[in-house]
Amino acid sequence: MNTLKFFCFFILIFIGSCGSNGTDDESSVPEISSTLTETLDNYIDTSIPSSGAGIAIFVNKNETVKYTGFKGLANIQESISIDADTGFRIASISKVFTALATMKLFEQELIQLNDSILKYLPELPSSWQHITIHHLLSHQSGIPQYENHPDATIWDGQTNDDVLRFYISHSELSFEAGSKGEYSNAGYHLLAEIIFRAVGIHYENYMHEYFFEPLGMNNSYVADETTSPRVNDALNFAQYTTFNGKNNFTNGANGIVSSINDLNIFISALLDGQIVKLETLNLMLVHHTPALLGEADYGYGWILAPEGSDAFSHTGGHDGFRTWLLINRDKNLRMIILGNGGDLTGDHEQLAKLMGPFL
Repeated sequence: MNTLKFFCFFILIFIGSCGSNGTDDESSVPEISSTLTETLDNYIDTSIPSSGAGIAIFVNKNETVKYTGFKGLANIQESISIDADTGFRIASISKVFTALATMKLFEQELIQLNDSILKYLPELPSSWQHITIHHLLSHQSGIPQYENHPDATIWDGQTNDDVLRFYISHSELSFEAGSKGEYSNAGYHLLAEIIFRAVGIHYENYMHEYFFEPLGMNNSYVADETTSPRVNDALNFAQYTTFNGKNNFTNGANGIVSSINDLNIFISALLDGQIVKLETLNLMLVHHTPALLGEADYGYGWILAPEGSDAFSHTGGHDGFRTWLLINRDKNLRMIILGNGGDLTGDHEQLAKLMGPFL
């Protein structure tokens, strides 16, 4: 959670710095060259080793690719370099896809946002009757993070079924649903299960059938206990990790693997209204939960810039993977950063400062 707040803070810096000098503290700005390409090339050449974990960066503005750059290895043992088709675990950017899948069902009138989650998951505590799908999407459910409970330290090989079983026997809430917001992976795990209950298709199959296959996102899939990394996938080579190397097979809040090329395809389809209607996307971009992440507001599956800006994004940190996807419709800008080296390849603060003057 602290990592996500940290990334969100620098998202706001980035949004505010575009077209400016990047920061008021010039002494903290990395070396900026005459062009974006020279600047970012210099940064990754001096910061990312060729023989270790690496990073993929993509920037598009006004329908023109301003930068595509890669450095480092997806697989150190096999000496496989990172490229535009390398699949990374995108971590919490998965919430964007889960929220969109939920909103597709809303458009089809298969669910309603004010439906109680017990309509789909009746085995959960009866005292949760007042928690709705809206509350899950906007992180207002009051369902506490199970990882923080003394009865549920992070265990190896956990799945959504394990999470569901935990909450069946642990009914206490952190606060009354709708009274405040608190970022919750658990809510998005439950949304994945609600998608299954609503349409009878498991989350991983739903994402393949309705997102990845029709959009041509050939490097994308949901990683679970039945899958193994593909040949071109980036493996985790972090120096610092969050989950202590334990296998985690939950999805909804995390679990999706994708690439620079696939996420660019996804953004184009989203902005063209091919995934959900644009009016539905705008409903997702309502500031449902102000100041959820420090200064950053939250909609449905999106971290939002302050009111008055049409920028929305999500970051992710899962074990050694550090990810960032940003869309700014005001500036006709999209940006994707994927890394597999933990803190060593996830310095979004520096990248924000470097890009700001050019965007």
